[in-house]
Amino acid sequence: MTARVVVTGASGRLGRAVVAELQSTGQFEVTGFVSPRVVPRAGEVAVDLLSAASIHDAMDAAKPDVVVHLGGRVPTNATSAEDFEVHHSSTAAIVDATAAWEPRVILASTAAVYGDQGTRSFRESDPVTLGSDYATSKYRAEQVLLASTAETLSLRIFNVFGPGFDDSIVTKLQVATEDRPAPLRGWRSFERDYIHVSDVAVAVRLAVDCTLPTRHVTLNIGSGVATSNRDLVTAMSARLSLHYALVDWPPSHNVADVAAARAVLGFSALVRPEDIQARH
Repeated sequence: MTARVVVTGASGRLGRAVVAELQSTGQFEVTGFVSPRVVPRAGEVAVDLLSAASIHDAMDAAKPDVVVHLGGRVPTNATSAEDFEVHHSSTAAIVDATAAWEPRVILASTAAVYGDQGTRSFRESDPVTLGSDYATSKYRAEQVLLASTAETLSLRIFNVFGPGFDDSIVTKLQVATEDRPAPLRGWRSFERDYIHVSDVAVAVRLAVDCTLPTRHVTLNIGSGVATSNRDLVTAMSARLSLHYALVDWPPSHNVADVAAARAVLGFSALVRPEDIQARH
């Protein structure tokens, strides 16, 4: 039997990749929930994630077996704490709207819940450090799933790069020019875990129908590789001519321990920043 999967935020930069990955298998009937500001395409429904009633009506119509909740707000200089409240409120509305049949719910959470002052790779059992409104809102959404009685997964996604992720330093290095160099916050002491959007989409697809060891699972989705800015420049320089400017920055470390994702999903990231080609 074909599983019915709803993907919220389906027109977003991650949503497009996830929908394509799910559809490529031929195993899922995918319905994308998109913003009312977007003209729905075939297989999409306009849903206001700020409205519990809109979520209820759409879920009742779709009756999904799995909900992949990607919709929400991404951090920008103009995003306020109130804007981020949608992560918690929409997650709560999804759980409430589907209580009668309890589909599996997969939440796109964030590695920002760990902060950026780690001394080793973060494990899912590590204490959270909620240093931003965005991280706080995602963690509150995780707690909604933890309190529900459905099968749920919180995927703490690390630093995504690839098409659509223009705010990634990988993309900034890719497109930088001599007169507009990419700013790098530190050199050896600034470390991140970079994961390509296509790999995140694969992880989500695996989460849709994997066997869960417990009712709720939290998983780090990353490469598991600590990449300093120096490492990043060295790796990408093999294919690209890079232009960058160093900015003084205190030591910063945000890297995933990915053992749990390997065990539960059988997932390993495949694409590295050094695989990126020049843009033409």
